[in-house]
Amino acid sequence: LQPLPFSMTNVYFPQYSPADRVALYATWGGVPAYWERLEPDISVMGNLSEQLLPAKSLILDEPRLLLQDFINDPYNYVGVMRAITYGAQSAGDIMERTGLKKGHVSKYLSILRDTTFVTREVPVTEFATDSRRGRYLVTDPYLRFFYRVLSADQSKLALGEQQQVLNSINDNLPQFIETYTWREICQEWLLRASAREEIPLSVERVGGEWKPSYTIDVVGINESERNLVLGVCVWNDEPADVDLIKELVKRTSSVVPKGEAWSVYYLGFAANGWKDGVAEQADQFIQKTAKSKPWQSAGVRLLDLNEVDEDLSRWPGFLAPFAI
Repeated sequence: LQPLPFSMTNVYFPQYSPADRVALYATWGGVPAYWERLEPDISVMGNLSEQLLPAKSLILDEPRLLLQDFINDPYNYVGVMRAITYGAQSAGDIMERTGLKKGHVSKYLSILRDTTFVTREVPVTEFATDSRRGRYLVTDPYLRFFYRVLSADQSKLALGEQQQVLNSINDNLPQFIETYTWREICQEWLLRASAREEIPLSVERVGGEWKPSYTIDVVGINESERNLVLGVCVWNDEPADVDLIKELVKRTSSVVPKGEAWSVYYLGFAANGWKDGVAEQADQFIQKTAKSKPWQSAGVRLLDLNEVDEDLSRWPGFLAPFAI
C-alpha cells in the first residue's frame, strides 16, 4: 500500500485547518497505519505529545523496526540518514559528517536507495541520473522528521521529559515544512495543474533546480515544446512581497538553455498569501525583463495555502512519484 497523498488529509482530518494538515503530513507522512494512531479531535502537537509518551514508544521504535526488515546492522545506516536530514546531501558531505570511508558510504547509500529509504534527486533540467549536482533525500516524511528532529532526544523522551523536545519542535517546524513538505506539495500542485490544463504551459517533468549560488523550489519542463515553469514557495507568517518573484525572474536566464527560444510561466506559492498589488507588480517586472531576453513570458500566478489545498482536494487521483 503506497502512502496516501496530502489531499487525503482533508478526508481523514476535516476539522484541521490546511496549515495543521500540512504540519501533520510533515510529521507523519501519508502512511495509513500512522494516521490510525492519531486522534482527530486533538491538535497536531497534542497528538505528537501523546505519541511521545514512554508508554507509546512505537513512534520511536518504528524507524529501527523498519530498517531491521532489510538490514542486519542498522547503526551506520542510521548515521547516514541522520547526516542527510541535517543537510549532508552529497556523498562527500555524508563522509565528512559521519566519518565513514568513501567505500562504506557508497555501499550504505546504494542499499538505502534500493530499499527506497533514500532517494537521489537531480535537477529537473538534467536527464543524467549520475549528475554531479545530484543530492540525497530521506524519502519518507516520517523518517525524515524522526532523524532530523526526534532521534537525538530519545533519551529525554524515554524518561518522559517531553516539554523541551516539544518546544523545540514547535519552534523549528515551520522551517522544516518549508524545506521539505511545502515544496513537495507545490511540486505536486504543478504537475496536477498541468495535467488538467489549469496553467497555460504543459510540463512533462517536475522537480527542483539548483546550483551552488541558488535553488529554485519548483520547476516544470517540457523540452519538446520548450516550456518552462519556475516557482518559488515560502511557508510564511505574513503576506509575501514581490521581491520573491523578482528574484525568481532574475534566475530565468540561468535555467533556460542558451540560444533557444522558450516560453516561461511563473508561480508563487506563499502559505499566508501575498501583499496587495504584488500580482500587478510582478507582471510588470516580468514583461520589462523579458523584452531583452530570448525567452518570452507566459504570465504569472500567485497562490496561497488555501488555494493549493482546495485544488488538490478537487483534483482526485493518485500520482506516481513526480520529482524525476
